[in-house]
Amino acid sequence: MISEQQRKANAAHALFFAGLAFMAAAAAWWLIYYSQWHGMFSLLDVKLSCISGDSFECSTFQNFIGPSMIPVYQPTLLWGGVVVTLIGLYLTRRNKA
Repeated sequence: MISEQQRKANAAHALFFAGLAFMAAAAAWWLIYYSQWHGMFSLLDVKLSCISGDSFECSTFQNFIGPSMIPVYQPTLLWGGVVVTLIGLYLTRRNKA
């Protein structure tokens, strides 16, 4: 039988890894969407600023890409993943104490 402490630790680890999965999904979405403009690794240094969505170039790239079957990348999934990961990390550390 699993103790209450072990269940909390498992839930905290699951939350941590779910956040990492959200961040990985956001990175894949970003890479796939922006690779439509001059390929996957062309202008990667400029495109990298679009992963957090705070660059002027992002809207320029989106205008160049135009309508696409891939939805326009939104950093909400990335930031949500960061928050979930941090909460999972906090709960993991708290359960070890």
